[in-house]
Amino acid sequence: MNRFASVSALTLSLAVISSSATASEWDVRIGGEFLSYFGYASSDVSTDASADFDGFDVKSDVAVSFLPEITLDNGLQFGAVVELDGQDGTISDSYLFVDAAFGTIQIGSTTSAGYEMFYSAPDASLLGTNDGSSGDFIPFDEQAGAVFVGNDSGLGTLNSTFIENGANANDNADRINYFTPRIAGFQLGLSYARDPNASSNAQVDLNNDPLNNLFDVGLNYVQELGPVELAVAGRWGTASDDTVGGNNPQIWGAGANVSYAGFTVGGSFAEQNNTPLSDGQAYDVGVSYATGPWEMSVVYQYGLNADDEQANTALSVPAGSDEELQQIVVGVTYGLAEGVAIGAFGAYVDFDEDVSDDGSAAGDDVDGFIIGGGVSLEF
Repeated sequence: MNRFASVSALTLSLAVISSSATASEWDVRIGGEFLSYFGYASSDVSTDASADFDGFDVKSDVAVSFLPEITLDNGLQFGAVVELDGQDGTISDSYLFVDAAFGTIQIGSTTSAGYEMFYSAPDASLLGTNDGSSGDFIPFDEQAGAVFVGNDSGLGTLNSTFIENGANANDNADRINYFTPRIAGFQLGLSYARDPNASSNAQVDLNNDPLNNLFDVGLNYVQELGPVELAVAGRWGTASDDTVGGNNPQIWGAGANVSYAGFTVGGSFAEQNNTPLSDGQAYDVGVSYATGPWEMSVVYQYGLNADDEQANTALSVPAGSDEELQQIVVGVTYGLAEGVAIGAFGAYVDFDEDVSDDGSAAGDDVDGFIIGGGVSLEF
């Protein structure tokens, strides 16, 4: 059965709930984000003294979303999210959803329920502490011409607590997510993906794929307790590795935010285990303050990739050697209008590596700072 037939079958089965259900007009919106940030960065790379990454530069993060929705007379709401990444022209998220009294179902290419329900340190900076954007200026991240990092950036623990099982191999897999209604402040989310394929109908041979049958569970609690706002989240996920000698990878994490009188204090922790290259831990802590159109924050983030490196006897470095990333990001933003903000930020980044990725030489150490600003449009 092709995907269009599957959608038709789903629509038909839900329509049976009420034979009198009819549809109103479709509401098709276009949304998205255009973030342009710029700044001066200076960095040192221990193993490449000839490299020059210093200077003023401009970066962008662009996404456009198509958001069709329709509500039936019986209250069932159907819709879809199709997000186009403006940087490389690819489609990232693309899923349909059904929203009703029983909760919300998502079917398609998207992140797991645990990822979507997670909370981390409050961050007002346009740079973003938990999404690896500092790697756009300081070359600790994987990029053309720079091999200063292993395999645990992006959705791995080196620079984020928002992780997915298998890190970037599981970026927006084709999956089913289910979110319960929020009851007494609690909400539960469940996810399943057969394999990490994203926006693809190709059938994967599970015996030759180290990541399959991905299950994820997320639970959060959001409540106002008098003048205090509390948000707490926990998540757990597992998958199968059917290759010879493979172990079943697992992730877990927890995060919380507490807000009072404009101040928010929070943090999070995440861990990945039993993968060939992506094991590690990450945590962040931070505080923010909002008053009127102003918001400011300070965040510290630590990430560890625990087993990406190869052994090197001559360097007395064992297998499973570490890569570590520490960063401090300070930011302030000012809201000019709904969805329009300007801001300034500063960051210090320190990346340390025990040994090079192939184990043949000493590891790369990269440290530096960023001072910059930007404009954010959300529509």
